[in-house]
Amino acid sequence: MGTQIKLLLAGIIAILGTISTVAHNNTIDSLKQLTFASDTVNRARVFNELSYEYARISTDTSIRYAQLAVNSAEYSNDKSNLATGYYNLGLNHYLASDYEAAISEFIKSMKQWKAIENQEELAYIYKLIGISHTKMGKSQEALTYFELAHGKYLVLNNKSDIAKSYGNMGMACRSLSDYQHAIDYLIKAQEYFVESDDVRSQANTYNHIGNIFRDWDDGEKALESYEKALILADSAQHIGLKASILNNMGIIYRSYGNYEKAIELQTKSLYLKEKSGNKRGIGSSYLGLGITYKKMGDYEKALEYYEKTVDIKREVNDKTGEGAALGNIGLLYVTINQPEKAIENFLTSNEIAEGINYVELIKNNAKGISDAYNQLGRYKKALVYFKIHHELHDSIFNAAKHRQIEEIEVRFETEKKEKEIELLQAKTKLQQSKHDKQQKVQYGLIIILFILVFSAIIISAQLKQKNRAFKDLVKKNLELTSLQSSAKNSKELAHLSDDKVQVLLRELETYLKKEKPYLSPEFQLNDCAKTLETNSKYLSQTINEVFKVNFNNFINEFRIREARMLLSNEKGKHYTIEAIANDVGFNSKSTFNSAFKKFTGVTPSYYQANLNNFQFMD
Repeated sequence: MGTQIKLLLAGIIAILGTISTVAHNNTIDSLKQLTFASDTVNRARVFNELSYEYARISTDTSIRYAQLAVNSAEYSNDKSNLATGYYNLGLNHYLASDYEAAISEFIKSMKQWKAIENQEELAYIYKLIGISHTKMGKSQEALTYFELAHGKYLVLNNKSDIAKSYGNMGMACRSLSDYQHAIDYLIKAQEYFVESDDVRSQANTYNHIGNIFRDWDDGEKALESYEKALILADSAQHIGLKASILNNMGIIYRSYGNYEKAIELQTKSLYLKEKSGNKRGIGSSYLGLGITYKKMGDYEKALEYYEKTVDIKREVNDKTGEGAALGNIGLLYVTINQPEKAIENFLTSNEIAEGINYVELIKNNAKGISDAYNQLGRYKKALVYFKIHHELHDSIFNAAKHRQIEEIEVRFETEKKEKEIELLQAKTKLQQSKHDKQQKVQYGLIIILFILVFSAIIISAQLKQKNRAFKDLVKKNLELTSLQSSAKNSKELAHLSDDKVQVLLRELETYLKKEKPYLSPEFQLNDCAKTLETNSKYLSQTINEVFKVNFNNFINEFRIREARMLLSNEKGKHYTIEAIANDVGFNSKSTFNSAFKKFTGVTPSYYQANLNNFQFMD
């Protein structure tokens, strides 16, 4: 009986498939017949419809019809069908993963939609150009077009598209390491998705927010976001998204040193991606598992997964993923002291990165190449690549600053234009009653001048007060640093009744002050617990209850103390902020800056710049 039902269902599916194919073929045949109809038929429109029908069947045929549509539309000066023809050409290139060619055709389409002022189609083309730039790893260009699309969607008041454009801008900002703007955009997107009860998009947004917190070195908030995303993804029955979330949770557990949990989650993620046939996702899971196995010291297994990543990323033409995988292979070979193979993979990765203008990857590869040449004893060559690494780091930072300056200039120019319009309107009114209006304008100008002068005085006073406050903070931090160097700087623990807690905290304090393990960026809670011969969960709980902070913030405070010592030392004048950040255990300058300001109230650069106002420590 069961077999008969299965055969019946198979038969029904086959019949429905045949009906669908026949209907599709009939549509194409009907469109072809229209091209030979009377002169009144709009051939460009028919060619465009044929191109769209063939887009997922035969790329060559679809491109041929799109080109015929473009030729017909140009002949009849039909801008709407000309724009659609260019869009169809771009769509075919996009589906073939030739994003550069796709952008070229989309821009032609964009110009035609602009000419006929079709705002809805223009917004859509802006979005497609942004997505194509994202696929190429060109985040700054992508953000520019996403912002243009967002502006159009706001005017059109399409809430669904407004929400999605917020999401696109957020992801572009994340790629540019502009985490605050990324979070702001995604929270705005989430508000729209909640309002429209779009559960799948809510899950996806929480997943992206988790990724940003992960980049921002806040594992707890990242996990919190991922768990919300997982519940929503289950509710929406979205296997692909669930796989992505599990993989991301695995990355967090890997950062905690819980490799078994990381492998468990990433393996579940891989299974779901294989089940859904998501090749891009499979490649990302391979890469994640490779990194985890490398952290575990299983280099053979790690290399196996890295090589699988390269193969699948090449298959789907994901240049960003392929370049990143090759860079990871290079890092692995540096770890196992095989510098020649490391350099070979780094250089191949760089070729790809240069092709898609992936500056961040080129910067990271330069550091890896420098380390490899150091292993070979070729120190001059190592220095060359080390300088490239730092130059690129500075250029990325300056590019972000330049963008902020451009935004300020745009706002200034907008305000300037608005004021010019206001002045023009004022002139028109002046012509109606010159004498009275001139007096009002004069009085107005005197009042404005008075307000400006008064405001300038207040602002100047506030700036001086703020500067004094910051300098007081620097002075107080210097005093604290001096106390650190001469006193034990112990926490008062006498009030604690639990002897076990007292003993653990004193051992922790002694270990941290004598060994300074926190100077290593790899120092984790598990490492600390293992050294103190205690349970990591118990140690974390004790720190939370006594110091009211998590382990990461607790350790960062020790790192910042060390940084203040370095900055306050006479030799510290010759160190760069990034060098000090690396010396005290931070992976990145941005993370160091945030932590330093949190614990001292000022940025490290301000602290360093104002030390000359006080005496340096011996």
